[in-house]
Amino acid sequence: MKSGEAYGVVKGVIEQNLHRSMKYAISGFIGFLMVEFITYVLFHLAELPNLLAVTPAFLSGIAIEFSMDEFWTTRNQGVHTAGASAFLYRMGKFEVLNLAGVSIAVAIQYILFALFALSPLLGNIFGSAFAFPINYYIQMRSTWKIRVV
Repeated sequence: MKSGEAYGVVKGVIEQNLHRSMKYAISGFIGFLMVEFITYVLFHLAELPNLLAVTPAFLSGIAIEFSMDEFWTTRNQGVHTAGASAFLYRMGKFEVLNLAGVSIAVAIQYILFALFALSPLLGNIFGSAFAFPINYYIQMRSTWKIRVV
């Protein structure tokens, strides 16, 4: 492969993933806002115990994020097998893989706090920034079978 061809391939990969990853980030942010909103409603207004408020909030927020990624971010790309069972299977896979991404972010947050006494709020930003490309890659490859690189 000549350098001009390699440049074209690299440029194409960056452009395609930049657009899709921006949509993925927007979906994630909206899912996060929904988790916060549902947690607030269940914990503060419905006065449910913390675990009973957080669990349905997390699952609902991630389901909203998945739906946005399914119908917007990856529209006309990858595998979108029809039928309710295939849709629910992809959603379940997305939920489990999302937990892995959150685990990475929380681990980084904890390490930064333990080693450098960094504020958990800043640690969350760094942890999320580190976990984002990993989570994006894993979700695209595993959930929708999209070739990222």
